[in-house]
Amino acid sequence: MSENSDPQIVDVTAIVESHPLLDEDDLHGGVAERLKHSKEFGALVWDATKDYVQKMNLTSEEKAHVSTWLSSKKDRLQKTIVEKLHQLHQRDA
Repeated sequence: MSENSDPQIVDVTAIVESHPLLDEDDLHGGVAERLKHSKEFGALVWDATKDYVQKMNLTSEEKAHVSTWLSSKKDRLQKTIVEKLHQLHQRDA
């Protein structure tokens, strides 16, 4: 007996169903609001941003300029990331 059968495909995609008692938009909005004001989330975003700037191969002066500019936009950057995460979730749903 040959073991050359087709490989078995297993779907590991999670099926996310909504619960009739939950308002998902309100839930996501609450989570997004907490993320937006979370110090840990802010630190993670800032660390990832610094790593990204480091990999850009800029001169010291350019890095300082970009870092200063990004620092002034930090709140907006976090808000944009939270919005993008929410949009990704909406597409997955």
